[in-house]
Amino acid sequence: MKVFFEDGAADVPVGIPVAVVVEEEEDIAAFKNYVPDEGTVEYTIEPHPSEPTPEPVPPIPVPSTPQTPQPSATPVAAAHTTTSRVVVLPLARVSAANASLPLISIIGTGSDGRVIAADVQVSLVHGVPEPAPAMPAQVPGMQLYTEVENTKFKWVTAERLLQFKQTLPQYY
Repeated sequence: MKVFFEDGAADVPVGIPVAVVVEEEEDIAAFKNYVPDEGTVEYTIEPHPSEPTPEPVPPIPVPSTPQTPQPSATPVAAAHTTTSRVVVLPLARVSAANASLPLISIIGTGSDGRVIAADVQVSLVHGVPEPAPAMPAQVPGMQLYTEVENTKFKWVTAERLLQFKQTLPQYY
């Protein structure tokens, strides 16, 4: 290998070789007296063929009466529960506050179930849907859980799963 510029050298011209590396030891002699040409390197840029300019597009006429945007037909979230977080865009929050609508009752059709301004408008026009009745705490005659006996097999499986989760890195 023959290096033409020292490490950290300033003002190294662009397009000039900085080193020569050979694979065979016999080729070293061929580059013993080689000096790179320090002439300026000229680059030519070929112009692109001129493309015809497209005709200007006429403006789209705007209707005189503003139309309210319609939300998508399929709502993302069926209804919010009292413990779920409702994500609301600022304009929708102000619109709902002005209309005295509870945000928890509006079904969001925006991305990830967000409540958008159009959802508030739809709720004003169609009314707020009635919340589903809450499930009773316990149905008479029905158990809330089933007790299962821990066998030796289940015990060993649980221990091994715990050991696996604690000793090996988990990537989620």
